[in-house]
Amino acid sequence: MLSARDLGRHIDDLHCRGANLLEGPQSVAVSNLGAEQARGLASVCRSGAFTCSIADEAGTRWDEDDVDEGFAPFRLVIGKPTNENGILCVLTEHGFRTMLAEPDHVESCWWVAGLQVPIRTWSTLFLPWGESLPTLDPIPTKNPRYFVREYSAERSAPNSVGRWLLRDPERDLGVSDACRDRWAEVASDALTLCLPNEIDPESGALKFRGPSRLVLERPSSEQMAEFVTGRGFLLLQNAIAWVFENERETETRHTLLAAELARSAALNRSTTAVLEENLYSALEGARIAYEMHLMSVGNDTLKALADLRKAVTEEIGKTTEATRQTSAAVASALAVGLGLLAAKTTATVSPGLVMALMCVAVVYVLMVAVSGGLHVFFQRKARRSWQERLYRFLPKIEYKQLVTDPITSSEWVFYLICALGGGSVLVLAFIVIFQTPMPSP
Repeated sequence: MLSARDLGRHIDDLHCRGANLLEGPQSVAVSNLGAEQARGLASVCRSGAFTCSIADEAGTRWDEDDVDEGFAPFRLVIGKPTNENGILCVLTEHGFRTMLAEPDHVESCWWVAGLQVPIRTWSTLFLPWGESLPTLDPIPTKNPRYFVREYSAERSAPNSVGRWLLRDPERDLGVSDACRDRWAEVASDALTLCLPNEIDPESGALKFRGPSRLVLERPSSEQMAEFVTGRGFLLLQNAIAWVFENERETETRHTLLAAELARSAALNRSTTAVLEENLYSALEGARIAYEMHLMSVGNDTLKALADLRKAVTEEIGKTTEATRQTSAAVASALAVGLGLLAAKTTATVSPGLVMALMCVAVVYVLMVAVSGGLHVFFQRKARRSWQERLYRFLPKIEYKQLVTDPITSSEWVFYLICALGGGSVLVLAFIVIFQTPMPSP
């Protein structure tokens, strides 16, 4: 039985000899065929257990044995086997290159008839036709379009680099076949578009900002075909992998790498030559600049943590002071209440005066407690506001341990004093007001 790989080679050969080829996810359409070519291709499909149909330009269906040269050219449509695992099947090398450039194909696994050895990328597996599906954990990356600016509706930069970055570039470099070379060319073109700060919408030129501005022309397909055979392909893979390996730091790393390329590259060289000659030194310079950036961020972080510690200490001190004031107010009110109760039970005192003095004591305690409670409420609201702006770098668990838990403990003590002290004052006020006065002697 003829293999899918042999069928794909036969179709690619017809395409090289003038046939039109259009491959989609479910079928392959080969047109502009002579009668003998149509019969030969149909025979190859039948020997490989592939279904096909033949039609002329008018759309009339023909059986393989009835195809006549007088009705040429013919169009032959080959159906692909259905796969329930969501695998995209690709028969031809031409179709593989075309479908790679189409962003609509988001399948995580491809069966490629012309591929000899798997291509394992950060988000996609390209496997030889019929190979079993291994497990794949996609590596998330940031969208390059967030920081590669283009002032047009149609974007040139890819929306993801996962399909173009090899998981193990060093090991995969020793393997080569036609489909792998096509993938490497498309991947290099896509990754090159992720390097600049800006892409010109009219000319497609790549613009880099740095100590000096650098403008490079977008490489041609011929330049890319030559580029992937040299050391530039590995340099490009390593550089883009370093930029995108950490989602949170991607934009910073991209800015540093673009600036280093602008600083070190020559203006009178082609883009592929610039990458081959300067990408290694630019990557090393960007790494050093990034380490210096981390040191600067580390110093800023220490300063921010020191300021946070000071703010937490001050906040706990203010809450403690509010607790102390509430305790003092409760003690004063209790003393006043006990004095009024003693006076009411031992001497003739005006009930109205006793009630008025006790109400003053209760209102005093209430004002102190409400004042402290409002302070706690507004401070909590303020913390939620500046936590989002100043301390987003702290994980929520660490922020809870450093800030929320200590302040919550001091607030809990304040509320406990308010509840116990306020309750005791209200009970005493009730007793004082409704206590029957002693009869006059």
